[in-house]
Amino acid sequence: MPPASNNASLDTDATVVVRLATVMCAELAFVALFAWIMWQTWAASNGQPPSISGVREGAAGSLAVLLGAGYASVLGIQPQDSAKSATPTGFVALSKSVKDFLVNRLILFLGVFLYLLVGVASCVTYALNEGEAPAILKAVAVGFGGYVVAFIGSAYQRGGVE
Repeated sequence: MPPASNNASLDTDATVVVRLATVMCAELAFVALFAWIMWQTWAASNGQPPSISGVREGAAGSLAVLLGAGYASVLGIQPQDSAKSATPTGFVALSKSVKDFLVNRLILFLGVFLYLLVGVASCVTYALNEGEAPAILKAVAVGFGGYVVAFIGSAYQRGGVE
């Protein structure tokens, strides 16, 4: 039977894997839903928004808010807890840094990048299909614009881009 400290480590690793897998699945669902909504918008008749079910609109809107808030935190738009625990040294620190970058940060970076692509595509789709754009697409385009304004504003609060 392994020592209790190893079980705690495995639980932490398993929790990280589950958390990252959940974020990846949410991001893929978000991209797929909005790709479908934008495709429906571009294919809609002149001046007629496409018929999108309430379930799809609700899921798309919920994912947009959830991911937007998370990525705003990653980008530093919202305050983060700056308390740090004891910093490991040597090989432990190096392996932790590599794991953190390759797993956590890379997945979050890809998520932010995909969110930005969907946001820009939503804005373009709304701007070029204003009469056909469904309410959820308009809301996400306007919300994305708000995140862009907040991100630019945060650069001024910090005294420039870091």
